[in-house]
Amino acid sequence: MRRVRVLMDRHQVGFFRFLLEGYNGLATPHTIDAKASVIDLHVPTERKPELDALLVAVAEQLGILKMDEGAP
Repeated sequence: MRRVRVLMDRHQVGFFRFLLEGYNGLATPHTIDAKASVIDLHVPTERKPELDALLVAVAEQLGILKMDEGAP
């Protein structure tokens, strides 16, 4: 399991969670700071490349900035 921390436009958090649901088990989001919209995504190691591709694809539209990653 890996952790990816992202910062995003707070108005897009709900839509991003909805988008993740469509990828069945890709990542589990955990809000770290609701006011600043810092989200930890816990992703199975084998699916991390898929999550990275999704983040690149939607980063501009949803205002996502990858902060760091590591072990949960």
